[in-house]
Amino acid sequence: MISNGRQISKQEIDLEDMAETPIKENKIHIEERVCGGCGGKDFFEDRKTKEAICTGCGLVRDDIEDRIDQGQPWRAFSSEETDKRAHAGTPTDLSRFDKGLSTDVGRYSEYADSSGRKLSPTRRAEIYRLRKWQIRTKVHASQMRNLAQAMTELHRLGSQLGVPYSIRETGALIYRKSLPLKLVRGRTIEGMIAASLYLACRFHRVPRPLEELAKSSRLDKKKISQSVRLIRTELENKYKNLRFMASSAEEYVPKFASDLDLSGETRMLTVHILESAREKGLTVGRDPKGLAAAAIYIAGIIKDERRTQREIADTANVTEVTVRNRYKELVSEGIANLESEDETIQAYIGVITKQRRERLEGILEKFDKLPDFPESHQHIVDYSDKMCDELSLPPEMRNIALWISGKMDIENCESIPVLCSSAAVYAATKLFHDLGISEKKYKRKIAKISGLKNNEINELYDIIMNDFGNYEGMMNKLQFELS
Repeated sequence: MISNGRQISKQEIDLEDMAETPIKENKIHIEERVCGGCGGKDFFEDRKTKEAICTGCGLVRDDIEDRIDQGQPWRAFSSEETDKRAHAGTPTDLSRFDKGLSTDVGRYSEYADSSGRKLSPTRRAEIYRLRKWQIRTKVHASQMRNLAQAMTELHRLGSQLGVPYSIRETGALIYRKSLPLKLVRGRTIEGMIAASLYLACRFHRVPRPLEELAKSSRLDKKKISQSVRLIRTELENKYKNLRFMASSAEEYVPKFASDLDLSGETRMLTVHILESAREKGLTVGRDPKGLAAAAIYIAGIIKDERRTQREIADTANVTEVTVRNRYKELVSEGIANLESEDETIQAYIGVITKQRRERLEGILEKFDKLPDFPESHQHIVDYSDKMCDELSLPPEMRNIALWISGKMDIENCESIPVLCSSAAVYAATKLFHDLGISEKKYKRKIAKISGLKNNEINELYDIIMNDFGNYEGMMNKLQFELS
């Protein structure tokens, strides 16, 4: 990396400061000097010529003091002249076990000196011994031998995954920080390198699936995930400013879309679908790869770039069932605000709604008698019955509300009747939403009767749905008990 005309290594960037490294700009603020043209104080500094250019009018100032020119002391007008006159050498590289700073005795040195003159047999034998012992001593320490093997594996794995060189250097830095903490002891170098590279990809917001790393590193996914958790926990505890944030579904879109050869418009629509789903809370507890795959499938249908579910599932390293499940969730609730006239999407929404309505109607035909409830839930059922009377709920909805009251986990609602009953009655009204009965008016009445706020009722509803699994889980349990 080159900055201010000189070469800087990644070694100068400490891992503790990575998470909050500010972006340096060439824009400077000089309080004691004022532009003679417009009176402004903002200047743009040319680090090569050490001139300050006013951002307002373009006036150039060259009288800035206390500025050290750290550029090269020579000029070059072609790449050949640059290579000929450069004498600083290559920058240090963390992805090399010796950081690129060790000395190599070349084979040519055994036959001739720097002037090209041949060496005597005695001198040649001496140079041969020096070269042999130099190679031996370079990896003499156990830590250097570990790094030599680890960096070789890092470059092999990074090349196979197509990871940029900057991410490889970050992975090398993470591995080097793990060595003093003795995290590598008792574990395979291949697994720790795979975990370091995985965390480096997450740090740079270019995630790679664990399945892909496991396939390239010939290791089990479980072992790599164990190493990932170990390195992440230890480094985050030691470096307080360092955080390896969880990957989001949007970060997988560029790679998946590139592998599937999708256009830019389809990628943008995919991100828009995922953002809409995030606002509706559909991404909570979901695998980001599955969400990205489902969003790509929907965007491909809308933009007429259809890809089969198998193709998308193979690209995202998920199953076709996962793609279909996330697809149903996004279509039925997540993209309702998208301005799309795609007939396939709208028809699918109608099919899902019709199926749910027919299933609920079939259950209600058999629901003529309430089952017996445990004594611990009887006071909750009685309170729900009173609330149903105040709300004037139809008999079918009342039965569903009382059934939920008798089957819910009251400990999650702290066994308080008003909390349990409000959650159960609201969950029943949500079930009847597919029959064309709006639950919003009941939600306001429930809040008025119970004295709870709308957000509190939503939290209680989420607790109820977690107990039953989801909408389908509640219907399955209800249908099972009636059969």
